[in-house]
Amino acid sequence: MVDEVELKASFAFLSLVLCILAPDTAAAQSSRGISAGVPDPKVLNLHQKVDDLFKQGEVGRAYFIYRNELVPLGDKYAQYMVGYMHLTGLAVDQDRVAASAWYRLAAERGTPEFVALRDRLLGELTDEQRRDSDRLYRELHVKYCDLAILLASIKRLHAEAIGAREGVSFDRTRPDYDNRLRLAAN
Repeated sequence: MVDEVELKASFAFLSLVLCILAPDTAAAQSSRGISAGVPDPKVLNLHQKVDDLFKQGEVGRAYFIYRNELVPLGDKYAQYMVGYMHLTGLAVDQDRVAASAWYRLAAERGTPEFVALRDRLLGELTDEQRRDSDRLYRELHVKYCDLAILLASIKRLHAEAIGAREGVSFDRTRPDYDNRLRLAAN
């Protein structure tokens, strides 16, 4: 069982992390650009790579990067593009329900362009399609909304801090990085 001192230390750490991340989260919520604040070089490089893939006609690879690399980072433009690709049938089956769910996620920060596209598409769905969109949106929201991504980052930082305190090194390049984090968090 966790003793009171350890619990207070964990709470203090999480409070510190929240204080550090709160301004970034506020900026992210008010962001009107491709992504919140100033994107890190990894995100910029991924966007450049996707742009190049589109120019080369490799839309399947572009979809993969949007869906599997940028969406999990909370990139709203990538979430919009996944929706767009579902709407138009680029690299995936055409699916208006999936497109509407992705558009809803992309509009989470209130970006006017994304909100307008979301509202227009939702207005075109039948009642049954809207229910399916609601279900899919809830599934996506649990994984990829800003709060879920922020909480996952806090958990990762906390596990790294606990590991560092106990002398466990976390090398993100190691194949067992995720397993070591899970063990440290328990």
